[in-house]
Parts: sequence; structure tokens; C-alpha cells
Amino acid sequence: MLCKFAGDPKIGDLLSYLTCLIVKSFIPIIFAIAIVAFVWGVLQFFIFGAGEEATREKGKQFIVWGLVALAVMLSVLGLVRILGNTFGILPRGSPTSPGGGDDFLDSPLDIPCPPGAICEKDPVNV
Repeated sequence: MLCKFAGDPKIGDLLSYLTCLIVKSFIPIIFAIAIVAFVWGVLQFFIFGAGEEATREKGKQFIVWGLVALAVMLSVLGLVRILGNTFGILPRGSPTSPGGGDDFLDSPLDIPCPPGAICEKDPVNV
């Protein structure tokens, strides 16, 4: 799903468009970079630098900074969700929207009503 700008844009549409760009483009890219840095550090620490202390130290730094970047990004993602929910500017289907990252998660699950139970959607027991 692409970020779209409304035909008659207003300031709310601009904020929604910018939020969509941040949530759907920048955040996943930065998460990917942080994960790659963490994995690279693990590889340097355990595999490539098994005998060299200098390589192990560089790997340890990549691990630490990869974890720091992931923690910061999770915090930013939470802040974006809080601000988006407060001002009502989160794009539908975004990972930070209440429905989740996919549109199919917005629909309720079809879980059958157990026999003998009274369920809201059960036409027999309502």
C-alpha cells in the first residue's frame, strides 16, 4: 500500500502523508539496518574473530550499538503511535495503527461459538 496525498489537501492530510512516509518507509529501513548491524556484530564476535581480540571487540561494539538502535527505534515507533492516536493521523494498515500492519488483521476472527455457550454473533442464541 502506497502513501497517497488527498486531492484537496489540508494540513491534516499533509500530516497523515508524512506519518505514512515515516511509518511505512523510514522506520522499516532503519530497523533493517539495526538488525543487520546486530547480526554483523554477532558474526564478528563469534565466527570471524574467534582468535582475534580486536575483531571480537569490534563485533561487541556492533552488537551493543545494534541493540541500542533497536531500542531507540522501538521507542520512536511507540512515540509515533501515541502521537498518531492522539491526533488521529495514523494511516490505516500501518504497523502502528490499532489494527496492525495488515488489513486482514482489522477484521474480527471467525471463531465458532462453543456448543451451549451464548455468543454475540450466534444467531440461534441471540
